[in-house]
Amino acid sequence: MPVSRSWKIGLAFLAVYLCWGMTYLAMRIAVQDIPPHVMSGSRFLLAGTMLYLWTRSRGVPPPSGKEWRAAAIIGGFLLLGGNATVAWAEQQVPSGLAAVLIAVAPIWMVGFEWARGGAQPRKRVVAGLLLGVVGVALLVYPGGNSPENVNLWRALILILASASWAWGSVVSKVSPLPASPFLATGMEMIAGGMIILGTAALAGQFAHFQPTSVSWDAILAWLFLVIF
Repeated sequence: MPVSRSWKIGLAFLAVYLCWGMTYLAMRIAVQDIPPHVMSGSRFLLAGTMLYLWTRSRGVPPPSGKEWRAAAIIGGFLLLGGNATVAWAEQQVPSGLAAVLIAVAPIWMVGFEWARGGAQPRKRVVAGLLLGVVGVALLVYPGGNSPENVNLWRALILILASASWAWGSVVSKVSPLPASPFLATGMEMIAGGMIILGTAALAGQFAHFQPTSVSWDAILAWLFLVIF
């Protein structure tokens, strides 16, 4: 029996709530034993390769060099500037607070879209975004009511990471990517994963990484990030 559209929408939201919501907790666990850029780069490279091969096996034509360049640029903003930076910050920032700070991404997206010549945001949108800024400020302001001991420098880095993610999302709308969203996503993860692993090498993260000392909790968290 075909699944109705309303059920599909509900299941999609459930997947976002569970899988996306648990991403920050999984990253927090994984970076306890795996260097952040090693963890992020290997995660995306493996997941992207599997998605790419699966999509190509279904008859989707191979991408062009122009499409690979676009995927690399988008992957750099989304995955290196956005996701890997979050993993780095979560070495000292609680996962719950990281998720809240990343939630300022809509503010950046509205601003970037407007700056690119899009429609000016309505007053209700601006009011909602400003309310979000106030909420973030209450969470990170020294001496506030938050129970967390916030590292303000890393909190700022997280907000900039959300800007990188937002810009990558905006750029992806006008970039020459394959028609298949699965192929495009796989390419972005492959390219972004390679860029992140290159960053890990430059930062010397491989030199201090001992795979045999990685706990099962970190391994399971990494696998969750690869699969879901």
